[in-house]
Amino acid sequence: FLKADAASRGRFVAAGCEPFTYAARGRGEVALPYYAPPEGVLDDRAALLDWARLGMEAAARSKAAARSGKAARSGAAARLSRARCS
Repeated sequence: FLKADAASRGRFVAAGCEPFTYAARGRGEVALPYYAPPEGVLDDRAALLDWARLGMEAAARSKAAARSGKAARSGAAARLSRARCS
């Protein structure tokens, strides 16, 4: 399965890829942002590499977004802590 995000999801859907899903107790089927590669790609190294790069780019964007959100939260916590100490 390859990671997808808002920027790449359309390409996976257009290629007929299916998302990874699982059955969650009490919530029914849950789809995660990971897609199976398109049919036939596993037999074509160049095409597989393109799809793998697409997944890696989505993962990198996700990690960068998480890092920037964590930095913003830690910055707010530091400001709050300084305000309490003043």
